[in-house]
Amino acid sequence: GLVHFRLMRRKHLLTEKMVLVDSWPDFSVLVIVQRHIRETWLSVGFCKDPEFAPNLETLIQFASRNTSPPLYIVGCTSEVMDALVCAHQSMNSCPFRRMSADLIVYTLQQ
Repeated sequence: GLVHFRLMRRKHLLTEKMVLVDSWPDFSVLVIVQRHIRETWLSVGFCKDPEFAPNLETLIQFASRNTSPPLYIVGCTSEVMDALVCAHQSMNSCPFRRMSADLIVYTLQQ
């Protein structure tokens, strides 16, 4: 996540961004949210371990309040993405959708 952030900042591509952590200075979850193209929001997430997936979900929910749905999330391990999806009782109520091996989409619940 930090490498992506530095690269985007160096190329002046971060015009609208949020950087969120679950605690400071020793964070276990880092989320960088940026406007990608028009109203498409891209998030780069780092989660130390699947046990911190609830913290990641909390930060994503907070970030989604200031973005247009959906929020595309890259940078998490498969285990973390699985933990986000499995944390919900029903696939119908789950706000996360796994799109590929390295992409998950968060859509606000209605």
